[in-house]
Amino acid sequence: MHNLCIDIGNTRVKVLDYINGEAQTQETYLHQEIDWDAIAKAEHYDGIAVSNVSDLQGYDRLHHITDLYVELNEYTPLPFVNGYDTPETLGKDRLAAVLGARAMFPQEACCVIDIGTCVTLDFLDEQDIYQGGNISPGVNLRLLAMHHFTDGLPLLDLEDSESLLGKSTKEAMLNGAMNGLLYEIEGFLERLDAMYPAGFKTILTGGGASHLGKKLKREIFVNPFLIPYGLNALLEQL
Repeated sequence: MHNLCIDIGNTRVKVLDYINGEAQTQETYLHQEIDWDAIAKAEHYDGIAVSNVSDLQGYDRLHHITDLYVELNEYTPLPFVNGYDTPETLGKDRLAAVLGARAMFPQEACCVIDIGTCVTLDFLDEQDIYQGGNISPGVNLRLLAMHHFTDGLPLLDLEDSESLLGKSTKEAMLNGAMNGLLYEIEGFLERLDAMYPAGFKTILTGGGASHLGKKLKREIFVNPFLIPYGLNALLEQL
């Protein structure tokens, strides 16, 4: 089965080509760089799936190159029960990431953490019930907010910091943003450990997944393309 899976985020578009479940090519574009006409001229696909969390348009012209076209939304048939109270507001990227986790670990509870502009944490239990999750500002948003809403704090670029206590304002801000997010995630995972003593898999995705994964004190699985991986798994089940 030859599928095209497209993850449209807030600033970037990830396009992955799958054959029989294996990624063949992967491309990442800024919104202004994507050429839908060029993609539409490609060979026929068995299926195309799209997750879009932005206002980017134009991808609808891909309809004609496949008989199976899915734009993920609250009406898409899913292989799990969606326990969200407001499914129409649930981010399509979050749904796709949970689909990816389910494909990686069938019949196991999974916690999916997406480290991007915002950080999302989503939980699928071993009975295939999506239990919900949380949304929090990412590191860059935290740094930007500290600068924007104060008079004296600078606007910083993200840098790593290994110290616990900052010896300068810059170091203190970086520690607060990065370590604050780390401890926040560790706190959520500890509470989930207590709620699900049988255990669960922790899967990280997004631009900061590899960096944060090195700091978490637990077994984790990193898949930077979990969203398109989940879209492909959905196409294979339809």
